[in-house]
Amino acid sequence: MYKGIYNKTKIEIDKLSLEIEELDKKKQINEKQTTNDSKFNRCKKSVLDNMSLKDPTKEQVKRLVDRIEIDKDKKVYVHLKFPKLINQI
Repeated sequence: MYKGIYNKTKIEIDKLSLEIEELDKKKQINEKQTTNDSKFNRCKKSVLDNMSLKDPTKEQVKRLVDRIEIDKDKKVYVHLKFPKLINQI
């Protein structure tokens, strides 16, 4: 009785192991085929670049800020733009 259950379970485990190996091979092939110039990677790079503004340069601020408005109550509104993201999607 236990041998039958063991054999069935072992067969299932072997099948699943083969499926995992095949999926790993497909994953590696897909990773090799993916280019660094894809839209996703460009978008990701742009977002990371814009998010790492600990010490922003003048150029980075110009690239991010669309306009700055100050109303009569001296409230400041900063309108941002993300041109790299919009153009690449």
